[in-house]
Amino acid sequence: MLESALVYNNKKENTYYFKNLDNEAIICLDDPKFIELYQNGKCSESRNNFLACGFICDEIKSTPLIVILTTYNCNFNCPYCYEHEKKDVSYTDNDIDMIMNYIEKNYLGVYPKIEINFSGGEPLIAFSNLKKFVTCLNNIFDGLSTQVEYSLTTNGSLLSNDILNFLNKNKFSIQISLDGNRYLHNKTRSFKNNTPSYDVISESIKNIVLNYPRIKLTLRYNIVGIDNVYLSMIDELNSIIDIEYRNKIFIYFSLIDTKEFIATSDSLEMIEFIQLLYKQAFDNNYNIPTSYTSGGDCMIKDNCSICITPGNKVFKCYSLVSYDELSDNMQGYENKPIIHKDKLCYESCAFKPVCYGGCLYRSYIKDKVFSRNCRKKLLLELNAFLFFLQLHKLGVTIEKDFDVKNITTTFI
Repeated sequence: MLESALVYNNKKENTYYFKNLDNEAIICLDDPKFIELYQNGKCSESRNNFLACGFICDEIKSTPLIVILTTYNCNFNCPYCYEHEKKDVSYTDNDIDMIMNYIEKNYLGVYPKIEINFSGGEPLIAFSNLKKFVTCLNNIFDGLSTQVEYSLTTNGSLLSNDILNFLNKNKFSIQISLDGNRYLHNKTRSFKNNTPSYDVISESIKNIVLNYPRIKLTLRYNIVGIDNVYLSMIDELNSIIDIEYRNKIFIYFSLIDTKEFIATSDSLEMIEFIQLLYKQAFDNNYNIPTSYTSGGDCMIKDNCSICITPGNKVFKCYSLVSYDELSDNMQGYENKPIIHKDKLCYESCAFKPVCYGGCLYRSYIKDKVFSRNCRKKLLLELNAFLFFLQLHKLGVTIEKDFDVKNITTTFI
């Protein structure tokens, strides 16, 4: 199978930097023989060299993602939330037993590692459910070769020290979502009594970074358009996180797909705005993604990831939870991928590893069908820019006239 890669030719040093879009390995090559092969379009003839240095590796099994919604309830009053209309249902002991049996049957000994993500609603409203799941999972995975990793998607408002001690003990990764800077966030993410939430969440972020070293923290900033007010987000974060602690925080910017925003979210202006936000985070010592995907790392398209909701309903992706017509029952469930109808669209595309036809959820909310959702310009511009930042971090001398257009794609 051919691997696809990004390529940067540093003409000043006469070197080529390659980044494998599949496993994200980076290699620098300056061998004149190789350069001649590459320049003559015969890069694949050096495949053995790429294998020998680990740039290409044997196919690795996917890491299954199991998302468990502990509750539909939430303590926020976000106007865009689809779960306002969901009636909450509690998990019975029988429900939990059924889920544990499914996991034992389908994952233990089959995969080297699985990730269990707890979400909601606000999952910490039902922290007792979360604890019960973790206790059961720890028991069935104890001493086995399959490892389990836990993550939590939360609004960040209920992270008491008691809860954080439990999460720290079990080495949780935590993702907290913010809707911009303090002003924008408080406009859309208030508590149910309409009081603002930004400062409460900020204190949680600071507490995690200072006192809970085993917790990996991700901040997801939701972006719904080009607005210069977003440019103050990093400065506000800097005001609560000293520079020596910023490398403990991973930041990414999420283009929120609404029907209104989809039409403009792939424009060149939007892409350049996201690049500016990532550069700002990078310059302030925060960790940022090394690649941008648009459907590549996808629950829908594999046969191992699922989302389980109260009442033991099963969905192929967390984003589809608002569409009851796409649910199945846990009882007797057989996990199968959903493939879009334009299955072969990506076979000759360099961005296959980060796309595979794009996000099917995005196409479904737009047209109610699972179809190709090509975002090639977005993938090229953002991945090239993130590659440039990686090279900069590695100490590569970048040419003064560098432009992301200097980064091209190739097959190996």
